[in-house]
Amino acid sequence: MTQVNFTPRRHVVSLWSDLAIGMGPLTLTPALRATWNSASGLLDLDPRLSLTWAALKNLEFVVKGGLYSQLTNQIWSTEGFGVTGLPASTAVHAVVGGKLEALGFEFRLEGYSKWMTNQILYNPVYDPVFPSGADNPRYLSQGAASSYGLEFMVRRKVADRLFGWFSYSLSRSDRLFPKPVDASWVTAIDRFDVNDGAAYTNLAMAWY
Repeated sequence: MTQVNFTPRRHVVSLWSDLAIGMGPLTLTPALRATWNSASGLLDLDPRLSLTWAALKNLEFVVKGGLYSQLTNQIWSTEGFGVTGLPASTAVHAVVGGKLEALGFEFRLEGYSKWMTNQILYNPVYDPVFPSGADNPRYLSQGAASSYGLEFMVRRKVADRLFGWFSYSLSRSDRLFPKPVDASWVTAIDRFDVNDGAAYTNLAMAWY
């Protein structure tokens, strides 16, 4: 599958391509996402890989990982206010999990870990008397962070047009500020346990 996206306001062009390779009960899926951002002039390449094992007709396990990039907020890279040319924040994801279909339900259990770099941080020695620039940057892309957790999800298709799911997660996230701060702590937005639920219905008429 190949997908191309274009965002006119910021001139972001992205290309996604993947290839599923079947080998009996195993499916290997290499993928690549390429993103060009006109604000920074940088091209980010994010390789990803997943391996799925269909152990039984209704049971499968998956191991996947890859590199993910997140474009810098335009405000942070605005000349005079932020710093132009800030690189994208990056993260390495790793996921191990399984899926079981039984009694009309779909059960999923996944453990994940993320290691993040190039995190945008407020410069602790920034001097607000002078405009932000290369010699006096308001923001720095030197922060690091990590996140790990476990998620359990139950999904149920009630009818052709109605389905829903419920999930419960245990997670922890922290951030590391570089020198001169040189400190690490749990982020303010960290939530140790999270539960979510949703129900969806399809109101569109079928024309086939």
